[in-house]
Amino acid sequence: AGVATGFTVTARDAFMNRRPGGDAVTTLMVLPPQRADSEEQGAVVFGTVADNADGSHSIAYTVTRAGVYSLEIQIGADVGAGSPFILHIASAVADKSMTYVYGQLSSV
Repeated sequence: AGVATGFTVTARDAFMNRRPGGDAVTTLMVLPPQRADSEEQGAVVFGTVADNADGSHSIAYTVTRAGVYSLEIQIGADVGAGSPFILHIASAVADKSMTYVYGQLSSV
């Protein structure tokens, strides 16, 4: 989590030809609350989509919370590209400048 990453979606027609571009592509990643009875909020992450004008779209996102997400890709008004996908997002490497120690350190 916390690392920028991305992927590419290529839109094709029924005959497997690349679409010429101009399609409205959106992505949505949802992390549901860990427990159904919890007041904890899940997380929602929208990707940034760039139309490459060749039938492909570059999607970039940064997830700041580890967990199991559902990724949905929507092309126009249709959910597509085989989505939703289940993504397992792991924690990033600890940043020592952001790490704190609390409590009494009587012995190590």
